Formats: sequence, structure tokens, C-alpha cells
Amino acid sequence: MRKVLPAGRRGFIPAPVMIGLAVILLITAATIYVNSNLIRKAHEQPTDKSAVPVDVVMDVPANWITYTNTEYNFSLKYPPDLKVISPTNFSEKSNIVSFNNPSDETVNSKNILINVYPNPQNIPLEEFLETVFTQTGVDGKTPVISILKANLKQTQSPLPRSLVFVGTLGETPSKHVFSSQKGNVYEFILSSGIGSEIEYSAESEKIFDQMLSTFKFVE
Repeated sequence: MRKVLPAGRRGFIPAPVMIGLAVILLITAATIYVNSNLIRKAHEQPTDKSAVPVDVVMDVPANWITYTNTEYNFSLKYPPDLKVISPTNFSEKSNIVSFNNPSDETVNSKNILINVYPNPQNIPLEEFLETVFTQTGVDGKTPVISILKANLKQTQSPLPRSLVFVGTLGETPSKHVFSSQKGNVYEFILSSGIGSEIEYSAESEKIFDQMLSTFKFVE
């Protein structure tokens, strides 16, 4: 015969079960609260832009001229006041083109040089640079690669997969952007055009970055 519970105890939940349900609800609520805070903090935390190279798209004036290199099949734009110097004027075969404004003797004077180094095996960029910069610095002792690697940064750059150096490798303050693409390492150098020890201006650096943002490969 089925046992009938007293009328007052029908639907009654035992105390241990209620305590267990309460504990489960508290744990669930605490988990949701903690996860919500973690997600909120992750969104609020500022991004370290120096950690990852980012492609930068920059506008350039409509009157800029397009330079095309048929040997390496790339093009970029440059201001009309810059003079293009062909590689026949260079002593290093890695130098393929230079842009400068020799008539400008103000702080905005600039010299922009592009070097290309073959890298058919696609050796990692930082490792590859050790094979290029084998000379010593102006003191005759410190290897240039040591100076370079100590200051290389993966930073926001107009070029993908690039490393940037800002400092003095020889006697001239300069900015170097290295980018490994299509079996070559491209080096873009900005320096002042009015004296070996004079640093380039912020305006010159802006133009340099604008030029790099227009760099692209052509068929």
C-alpha cells in the first residue's frame, strides 16, 4: 500500500537539498560575475601597438609622382620636390634608388634610400640582418649588428612584417625600416640631407612614412 504523506508535508523540500541548491546558485552567480569582470577588463586594457606590426594606410597629396622599379617590380609615390637618383651612382649594389632634395638646406632636407638584399631562403628577418651588417661601428669595436638588434622594434609601420630601427649606426641619425617580402629584404632609410650629425625632422619622417605606405608590388 502506498504511504500517504501528511497534508502539511506534501511538496516539502528537505533542508539539505535546499542548502545544496543555494550553494549551486551562489557558485553560478560568482562565476558569471568573475567572467564578466575579466571580459570587461580585457576590452578596457589598452593595446600595446609596439608589440605587433600593423599595416598603416596614409593619404598622400594628389601631385605626388609614381616611381616604378622594373627590376624588383614595385612602385611607390614620392613628392615632386625630391630628386630620383639612379643606382648607377651608387657604390653598393644593394642600393637601388635614392630620393633627396639637395637644394633644400632647411631642417626638412631629407635623403631616402632603398636597399634590396636577396633572401631566397626566406631566413627570418632578424637572423638575416646578421649576415648583412658585419661591419663595426664608428668606434671600430662595436659590431653594427649589436647596435641594430638592441634597438630593433616590431612597431606600427606602413609595411607588413617589418622591423624598425631608429638611432645612429654610423655618424648619421637615421631611421631604417626592414621588410621581408617576395624572397628579398627591403631596407628603407631616412636621414637628413644637410649634415652627417643633423637629425631628420618630424616633417621628413612623415613624408618617409607616407612614401612607404604607397609601396606595392606590380605585375
